[in-house]
Amino acid sequence: NGVMSAVELLLETQLSGDQKSKLNLALTSAEALLALINDLLDISRVEAGQLSLECVPFDIEQLLETAVKTLDIKARKKGISLILHYSPNTPHLIMGDPIRIWQVIANLLSNAIKFTDQGSINIKVWAEGVTPDGLTLFISVKDTGIGISTEDLEHIFDTFYQSNIRKDIVLQGTGLGLAICRQLVKMMKGSLVVDSEVDAGSTFTLQVSFPRPNQKEILEALSSGRFWIRGNLPSFTHISDPSFPEKDHQPPVEKEQPKPLVLVAEDNVINQK
Repeated sequence: NGVMSAVELLLETQLSGDQKSKLNLALTSAEALLALINDLLDISRVEAGQLSLECVPFDIEQLLETAVKTLDIKARKKGISLILHYSPNTPHLIMGDPIRIWQVIANLLSNAIKFTDQGSINIKVWAEGVTPDGLTLFISVKDTGIGISTEDLEHIFDTFYQSNIRKDIVLQGTGLGLAICRQLVKMMKGSLVVDSEVDAGSTFTLQVSFPRPNQKEILEALSSGRFWIRGNLPSFTHISDPSFPEKDHQPPVEKEQPKPLVLVAEDNVINQK
């Protein structure tokens, strides 16, 4: 992080075109290394049984819309459309771990963008077995990319495995993303499968059963500040649902308290800047 921050600060100074190009290359390499480290930490925690999942109320449609908007810029640079189809009969509020759901969806979308040069990526969401207590949620990510060979399909979720179809693309990845996705979905007691043909695109389908929150759980989550999509997500997004009165979504009004003072101690010279 210190290296990346220093490079970003340098990029804001007066530089020649060649200097900017080399610094951007350094920043890209640092970001790739950070992603690799994070993937290694995640897969290590999962395999060691040290990764736990949250179970809080959140709006799955809003989470997916945020994921699509976040990656839409990347897709547009390649001339690709991201299209979200959310079945109108699918409830919005579920109980689960929004951060890990985000991680899985973002990884699937990133892969789809990486391996698609033209066309579109369609994200379809629907539910089955809907009851007041729960539902089985399906999320499919279908692209019009290069596809996956039969040989690669057998190992696509293996740790460190990379497809052999496009050498110029696979070198950008770590071979850990899909392995982590499969492990996370497995922890949710769900499934993640793929259907693909070379030059015909790929479809990844996630299936997970989630409980649905009742009004008491929503109010408790609101009062404790846990009814938010936050953490690694790009923004703080408050959740609402028309099935409950709007007034029920307002946290209790607290008396204004003096603003606390926070002392931040940093002994790293780079981070101090």
